[in-house]
Amino acid sequence: MPTMTLVPDGISGEGSGIWEANSGTRTRAVETNNGDTTYISEGNNGDNVTFSFPNPSVAEADIRSITSIQLFAYGRLPARGSSGADVQFTYDSVPSATGLETINFPNSAVYALRNGTANTVNSDGSAFTYDNLEDITLKVNKSGVSGAVRITQIGITVTYVEEPDTGDSIFFGTNF
Repeated sequence: MPTMTLVPDGISGEGSGIWEANSGTRTRAVETNNGDTTYISEGNNGDNVTFSFPNPSVAEADIRSITSIQLFAYGRLPARGSSGADVQFTYDSVPSATGLETINFPNSAVYALRNGTANTVNSDGSAFTYDNLEDITLKVNKSGVSGAVRITQIGITVTYVEEPDTGDSIFFGTNF
């Protein structure tokens, strides 16, 4: 099945704390997995930020149905202790808060990929719609042990079923 990847394009809200970027804006800091070149970090439990995402790169007319959405993030806790750091992720508007997941990022010199659960239905139990993708937000909340966890990339993988070709194709090189 085809997939598309959504990466944050803005900040739609924040509670306490600010999840600071080491360089540039927080949104730009989590676009790509580039290690310690750009990242966001937070050391205080309960501090959170909510990212907004752009409209999907695939047109609504080209999608028959959405099979699942799944968050992914690359992160690490710079060497300290042995338990790593927990970060909670919540989709804040699909159509309401859903998919709360706590993901542990290890104590490591390298960033580890962590995938969330592949959600197949939204918070009201119905199938995801294109409209859900147009308004999607993701809340990132520091929890667990002390120490500043770093996240270098955040994204959402959308798996979907393509709308079949309508048969308007023109065939060349064939005798009919």
